[in-house]
Formats: sequence, structure tokens, C-alpha cells
Amino acid sequence: MKEMPAEQKMKCHSIIHSFASACGAIGAAPIPGSDIAPLIATQTAMILSLGAVFHISLSNTYAETMAKTAMAGNIGKILASEFTKLIPSVGSAVNAIVAFAVTELIGWDVAEEFFEKTQCVGVV
Repeated sequence: MKEMPAEQKMKCHSIIHSFASACGAIGAAPIPGSDIAPLIATQTAMILSLGAVFHISLSNTYAETMAKTAMAGNIGKILASEFTKLIPSVGSAVNAIVAFAVTELIGWDVAEEFFEKTQCVGVV
């Protein structure tokens, strides 16, 4: 399999890291469950931005479904980090780290998936 070109990889890194940082900040919210909707919205925007890097047009609904599916795949990590919010300060910090890390993972999984799709159809 071909490796992602450096220019696309740099664009993906910038997008993923920026959105993951935003999700980390969102994850620091001290109320359990209050961050789920904003996290999904932010990850949806990340997926749409990654689609643009690979010239893949996505509907907002499809990108949101991708974000929700990815979050569901990480439900154990997410639930555990939500319960840590019951511990003042430390819990919010743990949840922020988990939100950042899960978003980074989702971003790179999506970027690789989009790159592979473009290789199959010869677009890039």
C-alpha cells in the first residue's frame, strides 16, 4: 500500500491535532455527560475537514454518523472517563486527556480510511 504524501499528512496532522486539542478542552467540563454532544459536533467538523484534504465530499449527517460510530467503539474509555469526573479536578483532567486521545485516534483512523479510498479510485 502506498504511503500518504507528506503534504496530506501535514494537513491531517494540523486538523487532527487542532480538533483533538479542542476536544480536550471540552472534555474538561466537570459535569458528567455534558461534553458528549459538543465532542460529537467537534469530531464531525474534524471529519468534514479531513474529507476536504482528500477531496471527499461528505454530508454533515454522514460525518456525524461516523463520529458517533467511532465514539460508540470507544464507549468503555468514554464511560470510565465520565465517571472519573465525580472526583473533583482530577476527574476533569483525566476526561480531558481521554477526549484528546480518542479524538486523535478517530482522526487518524478516518484520515487513513479516506486516503485508502482515494487510492482505490485513483483520486489524489
